[in-house]
Amino acid sequence: MRTMKIIKIKTILLIMVLALASCDEKDPEIFDGNNTDNQVLVGFSDQQYNLPIAFESNGTVDVDVESTTLSSQDRVFNIDTINTGDDNEALPETYDIPSTVTIPAGEYIGTFTITGLDADMVLDTSPRFVQIELSSQSSPLYSIQQAQIRLFEFCPVPADFLVGEYEIEDVSATIGPANDSANFASETVTIEIGESDTERVFTATIIGGEEQVTLDLICNEFILREVDPGIFCTEDTPYIYSEASSNTIYDINNPQNEYIINYTEDPNGSCGGPFNSSFSLTKVE
Repeated sequence: MRTMKIIKIKTILLIMVLALASCDEKDPEIFDGNNTDNQVLVGFSDQQYNLPIAFESNGTVDVDVESTTLSSQDRVFNIDTINTGDDNEALPETYDIPSTVTIPAGEYIGTFTITGLDADMVLDTSPRFVQIELSSQSSPLYSIQQAQIRLFEFCPVPADFLVGEYEIEDVSATIGPANDSANFASETVTIEIGESDTERVFTATIIGGEEQVTLDLICNEFILREVDPGIFCTEDTPYIYSEASSNTIYDINNPQNEYIINYTEDPNGSCGGPFNSSFSLTKVE
C-alpha cells in the first residue's frame, strides 16, 4: 500500500498563550467594563455537550462559560439558539435553555443548566442537535464561540460496565499501518465514566499523538465520538475518526472480557478514505 504523506497540525490555544506568556507571578488581569479597548476571550468550556434523556423522563447538563480575565462586576451574556435547518435539529419542545448566563464578579466561570425533555416521546436513541452561542450585553467586544448540544434517549448502564484497565490495539486500520504506525497504539488504557453515566473516556496514543477518546453507550451500541488526530493528507481536509456505519453491539446482561469497537476512519477522504476500521478493548485481569 502506498504510504500517505501526513502533515501534523500544531494548534496553539489562545488561553495557553495568555497563561504562559510570562513566567513571573502577577496579579490576575482585571476586566474594566468602561474600557472599550479591553477585549477578553469568553466562550464555552467545550464545543459539544451530551444531554442523555431517560425514556419518558428528563435530563440535564451543566455548561460552563469561561473567561480569560476577572471582572469587578457581574458579566451577563445572552444564550441564543441557532436555527441551522438541519434535518437532525432538535425540536424546541425537547429542551429548555435559559436566556442568559452570568459570570459572577471575581470569577472566571459562570454555569447554566440545560434541561432535555422527552416531550410526547419524540426523542429516540439517534442524537438530535441544538446549536447555541453567546452574545454580549455590554459594549466591549468579546471572542465568542458556538457549542452543540446532543439530545438523545438512553438506556441505563451499570457503573462498573467497561470501567478500569483495558488493553487497546488495532483490529482493522489503514492509514496508521500504511505509515509504519497504528491508528490506536497497543497499550494499556484506563477507562473511566465521563460527564454522563453513558460515557466512557480514556486517553489513547493514536497516529497524531495522545488524544482523549469518548465512547457513547447508547442502548446497546458503542458509538465513537469524533476524534481529531490533528493531521491531514489533503490540505484543509482533516483526517478524523467518527461513528461507524454499523456500530458494535454490547449486552450489559452478558459482559465480555473483550469488545471490538467499529468506527469510520477518514470519513472526509483526506487520506483516501473513508475506511471501515475497528479496535479492540481487552480487560486487564
